[in-house]
Amino acid sequence: MTDHLLSKTARGRPRRFDPNAALSTGRALFHTHGYEALGIAAITEALGIRPASFYAAFGSKAAYFERIAEAYVAEVLPLETFFRDDCPIIDSIAKLLGEAARTYTACSDQAGCLILEALRADRNDEGRR
Repeated sequence: MTDHLLSKTARGRPRRFDPNAALSTGRALFHTHGYEALGIAAITEALGIRPASFYAAFGSKAAYFERIAEAYVAEVLPLETFFRDDCPIIDSIAKLLGEAARTYTACSDQAGCLILEALRADRNDEGRR
């Protein structure tokens, strides 16, 4: 029985791309272009994979963005750092907003909050730097 189960998991071609690298690439794409303006064709082209491989790895564009957003929040502003039982909620929110403002305005490769940038409806980049 175990051999039968193992043989099922080994079927198919192995992935030719690194899902973690795909999340990093996607983060840059969503940050630059926004969620609505970015299609599966552009994502899969940037990742160097076919749409079928994308859907097999991530399920959907929304699920892909969700994974990117979760990793982003955990890296940039881990919420557990701010929201603790020993700190009043109003103080936690103030600390989170203050740190977010410092993080997103610092000289770095980040151009503001990924979530806000990705969800902006108007993505006309002409005239933007």
